Amino acid sequence: YLFLVYINEIVDGVSEDSRIVMFADDIALYRPIRSSVDFDLLQLDIDAICSCISLNYLTLNILKCCYMIFTRKRYPTLPTLPLMVNNHTLAKVNSFKYLGVNLSTNLSWSEHVDCITIKARRLVGLLYRRFYGHLDSHIMVKLYTTIIRPHLEYACTVWSPHLQKDIQSLENVQKFALRVCTGQWTADYETLLTSLNTPSLAARRCRLKLSLLYNIINNNVDFPSNPMTRRQPHYSHRHVNSSALVVPSARSTQYQHSFFPSTIRLWNSLSNDIVNSNSISSFKRAISTVNLNESV
Repeated sequence: YLFLVYINEIVDGVSEDSRIVMFADDIALYRPIRSSVDFDLLQLDIDAICSCISLNYLTLNILKCCYMIFTRKRYPTLPTLPLMVNNHTLAKVNSFKYLGVNLSTNLSWSEHVDCITIKARRLVGLLYRRFYGHLDSHIMVKLYTTIIRPHLEYACTVWSPHLQKDIQSLENVQKFALRVCTGQWTADYETLLTSLNTPSLAARRCRLKLSLLYNIINNNVDFPSNPMTRRQPHYSHRHVNSSALVVPSARSTQYQHSFFPSTIRLWNSLSNDIVNSNSISSFKRAISTVNLNESV
């Protein structure tokens, strides 16, 4: 806490259009780039941060500093001069792992999916080498769901994929893991899910996203500036969702499949009884019985 108080004044030197996010000793600075002038203003923000850090007798690790340009433009606006940190040129990267999530300049989550599936497959292999033939299938499945599956779902409300290849890549890891756990090497995926009473990863992501949206709507979590507005129903009926929301308009595929538009579409497909659940636990129980489809 003392360290956070010590560096908290860093935000004071940042210009109005820029935003700064601090987590422990990590600092992320970002701003919309409309012209090369914005890069000049961004450099001034970087200089202000460096000055504040220096005044507090701290130093930045230059080797861990870099910048990314998030854009879908074929020819994005580039800085006329390199961005600098304490007279050192700031490295430009196309991807970066931030707080456990791999960010890409083209706003695609495919690289993140590739990274977590590779890691999860290695863990499944470790599970097989250490425990296969020594533990019953129930305990093996429990090890998978508590140790390996969290790697496939960490922060998935943010990066939940819409590309079929990424969705299938994740499901293939779970299929491999369930075959290892049960020893049913020729069983198809649906049979494994049914026999173990385990939902697909895609269904679990839908439920996790809906649970977060429920918490946002009911002010159980702090989420300022969310784009949610109520939709007026055409008629009243107990099965009609009276808490339906307006789906934000999207001009890009990336935004269309991002958290709010995709989850609001799911939310609007739920019945009135479910969305009006009196607690998050009852809401989770209700949606656990619903066949959710991300494409609604």
